[in-house]
Amino acid sequence: MTFTLFSHVKAKVADMNLTIDQYISIVKNGGSHDKVIYDARSLLERGNVKGYKELKETAKAITGSCIIKDGAKSRSAENIDKLNGLMLLDIDTADNEHLPYDLLKSDPHTYIIHRSFSGKGCVIFVKTSCKSLDQYKEYYQACANYYFKK
Repeated sequence: MTFTLFSHVKAKVADMNLTIDQYISIVKNGGSHDKVIYDARSLLERGNVKGYKELKETAKAITGSCIIKDGAKSRSAENIDKLNGLMLLDIDTADNEHLPYDLLKSDPHTYIIHRSFSGKGCVIFVKTSCKSLDQYKEYYQACANYYFKK
């Protein structure tokens, strides 16, 4: 499984495609993005929401459910090369004490789970059989409904 990596959240042109194993390695082992994440979380903990949001916009971003066409100038639907069989849910809470992380992690539909950028939530990857953009919203809504009931 592959998705597209962007140098920052607002970048329109992709840096490269990334395999799921490469992504897992980055999340597990850290890298240059770690400082941005920890600095942003520190700002958020001190109540500096504006600073947090500004720093978050400099962080690397992925298209968790698709690959963007080479040379595309935006991340719009018409520039999706193909879906990769994953749905990505980014769940943030005001207080991560109420997030049932262990329950979500042990769920049989959870393929990958890790803490979100803020540290107050999680990112869940779910394998799906979704093959077309026409089906995407329906599949995404089904995944979201399933996890938000937990």
